[in-house]
Amino acid sequence: MKAAIFVVLIAAVILSAEVQPASCADVSGTVTDSQGGAVADVRIAIKNMSNNALREARSKANGHYIVSGLGPGIYTYTLDPLGTGFKGGDAVSYLGAKGLTIDWHLSANSSAIALASEGTGTMLAGDPFGFTGEEYTGIVAGSSVLIAGGVAGGLAASGEFSGSSSGPPASPSL
Repeated sequence: MKAAIFVVLIAAVILSAEVQPASCADVSGTVTDSQGGAVADVRIAIKNMSNNALREARSKANGHYIVSGLGPGIYTYTLDPLGTGFKGGDAVSYLGAKGLTIDWHLSANSSAIALASEGTGTMLAGDPFGFTGEEYTGIVAGSSVLIAGGVAGGLAASGEFSGSSSGPPASPSL
């Protein structure tokens, strides 16, 4: 029994130390006009450096869009206004594990302007606490380490964690 608990404890410590953020990242942002108003039904397409289309999204009524499931790398982001009367535009950027926010500002007279920043701040779907993926990973990893530490501390305090099977040391006589 002691050996099984010890093996589970070691496995928990190793797994929690190796928790990595997901290898997939999101690209999200908003599409607005020159007055700051949301622009709906604008297509944002993402291509790899070989010009192969990978993913696309359309902005919603509030101008927001999100594209999920991309690995880290350099991508071309193309905005197609789809008959809205605005001009399209392109941007090239590196996408890291934290994701990327690209806010597009549209004009009828000139190409769209893309403002990019690292991270999306996108909440996990169905998360009542509003944690991002990175925050959730940190909480899970930290909790695993605390639980493993508590188990190890409890076993050590009860004398169950030592490798010795000879029992507790004899107390000196008074």
